[in-house]
Amino acid sequence: MEFNRDSEPGDVEAAIETRGLTKRFGDRVAVNNVDLTVPRASAFGFVGPNGAGKTTLVRTILGLTRRASGNVRLLGYSMPEQHNLALARVGAIVEEPLFHLHLTGRENLQVVAAAREPHAHARIAPALARVGLADRADERVRAYSMGMRQRLGVARCLLADPLLLILDEPMNGLDPAGIEEFREMINGFVGEGRTVFLSSHLLDEVQKTCDRVAIIDQGNILMQGLVEDIAGGRRPTVRFRCDSPDVAEDLLGAHPAVEQIQRTDSAIIVTIRTEPSTDTDTAVADLNRLLVEAGVSIFAIEAERVSLEERFLEITSRLEVTG
Repeated sequence: MEFNRDSEPGDVEAAIETRGLTKRFGDRVAVNNVDLTVPRASAFGFVGPNGAGKTTLVRTILGLTRRASGNVRLLGYSMPEQHNLALARVGAIVEEPLFHLHLTGRENLQVVAAAREPHAHARIAPALARVGLADRADERVRAYSMGMRQRLGVARCLLADPLLLILDEPMNGLDPAGIEEFREMINGFVGEGRTVFLSSHLLDEVQKTCDRVAIIDQGNILMQGLVEDIAGGRRPTVRFRCDSPDVAEDLLGAHPAVEQIQRTDSAIIVTIRTEPSTDTDTAVADLNRLLVEAGVSIFAIEAERVSLEERFLEITSRLEVTG
């Protein structure tokens, strides 16, 4: 499938765009006819289990491995035909970042900067500070932890002043505090107008970090869009905690807006119908009023939060059943 573009290369809304992208290893299809659109100035999560095809797709997008068919554009430029233009403003970590272990963090960046434009040298110190390595920059990388090497990898990406950062499992080796700092750093990048494409199997972290996501399994894109739309893609569920659960269960179960009801030791969980005539907020308010008028004391009403991981398991389970 060919792209149809009226705009000039580089002047487009999508930072990454693929059409029909396919990669095979012999008879095995690792990436299967993928159509992917990553908007500019967004944090985009690319999630799936190990072996789902995440790294293979990243390598194919970057031109590190040859595609079997399909088309790729980075920042509006066609790959691999315009790879020099496309990759000039792209920073990428693919799998574990590799460095010269006998050199310091700063020296490793100086080696990379020497191969880039003159301004790259001036970006070394700010990049090290940005990733929290300013105080450790003159230590040999041999002594760095995995988390520190991941940070140094991001600093190396920043030498290109990238419009697009492609990060493959960048949170590996980070402790909880480091993950939180990394999340804030990504938000900062997006705030500057950069695009961050974050490939990870840590679905919870992607949900906290990214505003858009694509789910891949067995080389197929199962779903892509806003995280809140995908994570909330099933019927709204509300938890009622009250003093008269038997009465509440009978009243709630008979209400026309309630599709399903479940009783636990501490609460009654209600699934709201998603018909056009049913507004969730109005339905919950009506259910609350019904209980109060019946003399039931309400302790709490809580919306059940669906995690991206739960949603992923639902989607892949359906895939296995229908496959």
